[in-house]
Amino acid sequence: MSPTPQNDVTTRRSGRKSVIALLIALALSLAVNLLGVGYLLGRDPHAGRDPRSHHRLHGGPAQLREFMHSRSDARRAELAVALDRYRDALRNGARSMIAARRTLGEELRREPLDLKAVRAAMAQVDQAMLEGSRRHHEALLPLLQQLTAEERAQFARQRRLGSGREHRRERRDDILGR
Repeated sequence: MSPTPQNDVTTRRSGRKSVIALLIALALSLAVNLLGVGYLLGRDPHAGRDPRSHHRLHGGPAQLREFMHSRSDARRAELAVALDRYRDALRNGARSMIAARRTLGEELRREPLDLKAVRAAMAQVDQAMLEGSRRHHEALLPLLQQLTAEERAQFARQRRLGSGREHRRERRDDILGR
């Protein structure tokens, strides 16, 4: 039996409808994916957190906070004792860094530009960074004494201490669960 002209037209129409339906589905899928990506890129990763919470957790840099958060509550409380006596020194160091940066910003915005003043402000920032680093290291020493060998190794990995190749291998092994 040969196809009738009417069956041929019906087949073409249903084929077109299928193609149109597929294109609509693809367009909707793309729109939903773009909305999802836009949401993920546009959201605040710190939303819902108390912005001062990192200061309550010993005011250290991100790696120290991450390390302390990875401990159990009981272990974190034990280790916090080692850092407590350095808390004020660390805060004062952060305040002096903020003040030095503020001074540098003021000098950079001042007209006319005074390169001597900018150089002096940059030296102030350098000095504040060096002092802050020294204070931080002094605060870490009692903490490091209390860590187990495994915790010290994790601390070093999180701070990316060691050779780059070794760190990448360890990081890959951590990710893969080896």
